[in-house]
Order: sequence, then structure tokens, then C-alpha cells
Amino acid sequence: MATGALLLTGCSSAAPSADPTATTVDVGLYSGRPDPSVVLTREQAATLDTLLATLPTRTGIPVTGGLGYHGFTLTRPSPGPGSGPTVLVAYRGQVAAPGTGSRELRIDAARNVEVTLLNDVRAALTPEEVAIIEQDLALAG
Repeated sequence: MATGALLLTGCSSAAPSADPTATTVDVGLYSGRPDPSVVLTREQAATLDTLLATLPTRTGIPVTGGLGYHGFTLTRPSPGPGSGPTVLVAYRGQVAAPGTGSRELRIDAARNVEVTLLNDVRAALTPEEVAIIEQDLALAG
């Protein structure tokens, strides 16, 4: 996995990037305080796009987290004029838009998206934050 410079923005929700073409990752760990937020390099975002494109889809209600680790929220650039950014949550082997009810899910049984994102944002996290995510990822192993 390519590593590159990361920008820690320290915001609790998908913080706007100075670069409108950037992909932002919020690491869902906290309630009541800001979650770590990182802007991916273009190379990291391209790798993520490739990985997401390989995942099978189905319709369903995605699993959601509570307290503690509750996934990576991706805010991706607008796919075209007149539309807003795309927001996806990668958690427990599923990638889906946030919200309620049934919707399209990308199935990632090996949790490769979460592992890739953890590796991409690792430098911006404390050892304790990394351990929390790694413990959750180990539950699938």
C-alpha cells in the first residue's frame, strides 16, 4: 500500500478540504469529541476507488456502530456538476451511504477497505486509537 503525506484536520464530521477534489476520511472513534480526520493523497484515493469498484453489491440495511470504533466515513468529491459530495461509511465489512433503511451496500467480507484506510491514516492516529480499530478488525479474523 502506498503511503504518502496525510493532513490531520481534527474535525468531527466530514470537514471540507481546501482541495475540492480531495477525499476526506473521518475515523469514527468518539462521541462528544472530534474524531480524527485525514485527507487522502490522490494516490490513496485512486487505490480506494479501485478497491471499492471490485466489491459486490446488494440491497440491505448496513450494520452500524455505537460507542467506540464505528467505522471510517469517506467524503468524496462531487461526481459532477449540480451534485454534492458522496459520503460512504466503511464498517464491519460493509460500505454504504449513511442513513436509515434499506440501501445499496458494498460487501467487503475481508474488510479490505477498513484495513486499507487504517494503513492510510495510521500516522495521524495515536497508538491507542490504532489498537481500538485493530481489535475490531481482529473480530472478523
